[in-house]
Amino acid sequence: MSHYGMKEENMSERAKKQGKSAGVAYSEATPAAWAAHNMDRDKLQDITKEMLNSDLDLVMAAGHPFYNNDHEKLDTPDYSFIYEEDYAKLSEGKLDWNYFESNDDFKSMAEGDVEPDKKYWVIAPIGSTLQNSRTGEAEAPYSDELNDVVDLPTMTTGALNALGQDEDGFSVMIEGGAIDWTGHGNNPVRDIEETQDFNKAVDAAIEWVEKNSSWEETLLIVTADHETGYLSGANEVPTEKNPQADNKFNAMEGAKDEVARHGWYSGQHTNQLVPFFFKGAGAEDIKAHAAGTDPVRGDFIDNTTVANLVFDEWWSNDAAKPSEDSTTEQSPQPAPSEDNKPSEPFKEPKPGKDAGSSKNFGAGVATGMGILAAVVAALAAFAQQTGLVNVNVKALTQLAQRVGLR
Repeated sequence: MSHYGMKEENMSERAKKQGKSAGVAYSEATPAAWAAHNMDRDKLQDITKEMLNSDLDLVMAAGHPFYNNDHEKLDTPDYSFIYEEDYAKLSEGKLDWNYFESNDDFKSMAEGDVEPDKKYWVIAPIGSTLQNSRTGEAEAPYSDELNDVVDLPTMTTGALNALGQDEDGFSVMIEGGAIDWTGHGNNPVRDIEETQDFNKAVDAAIEWVEKNSSWEETLLIVTADHETGYLSGANEVPTEKNPQADNKFNAMEGAKDEVARHGWYSGQHTNQLVPFFFKGAGAEDIKAHAAGTDPVRGDFIDNTTVANLVFDEWWSNDAAKPSEDSTTEQSPQPAPSEDNKPSEPFKEPKPGKDAGSSKNFGAGVATGMGILAAVVAALAAFAQQTGLVNVNVKALTQLAQRVGLR
């Protein structure tokens, strides 16, 4: 969704337009943006309804209305995640989905029991998440007995098997979303458990690619949308001053080779840099778009650059490609179409003698037009939303993109 309440094309829709399969597999929230359009993330039932009516080929998730977080049957169903009417239609086979809900179903799909041209909707027999919310004291990793429910690696392999039946390729978003919950709750035990489960899911994806595809035709990206909890060393952040403002930190405490100590310094999302791993087709494009180099962590890239690469440039053979030795970020380019051919990216004028020369006049005009296009797009979106006029907001947005402002 745009800021103005207008539906924007998501990754799965772009993949389907290219004749590819698309799906999501998750234990929490993020993949909804790959499958639905809603201004309110808390409207869970509406989001599920849109996903049910979408062109997706696969949905795997937690959130079964008949089970609690310990894999126990509820006395009264909980329809927080799906409307009762929708669940009835889904489970009774009245919708265009092959519906499964048992652990054995997940295992069968992971073992290759899938068919081409089938749509799969698979709900794990569990409440809100797979393992994170199970009953227990969380005194040490796995000190609380795991509930008998499928894990993310099994879901990952099953999802790849199902979508991999498409000879034209596929797009899939797989998330270990409960890691976010452990950060909000400052729970290191569950954080370790969820992270290890996610790491095993990555291993499963790598194994699938090397067995069923190749790195020449498949790209795997492993990253996060944000960090949560500000997890760091024990007593690392001063309590009397703002470390971000003062740029000061305490030395980490704890003797070498002893049990690691830690501290949580937030209960919310933070602006910490997050890891970004990638391998396969398109990897060189990512390297070429690095925005800079951190002295400790190495090269870094803006998340919006990744989005533009994945969403726009890689879908077309005619899309602009960075040079081999490029180390600067290029402005995003819209996907080419009959009335929207790729244009040269906007470049900032170089400081010094070129900054005020006439040859940079075009860049200045482009900047001004970008601002104008962005403003016009905003006004047009408002006018359309209020019913005053019907306008092509997408075309105006593309205009803003072409001059490098969006």
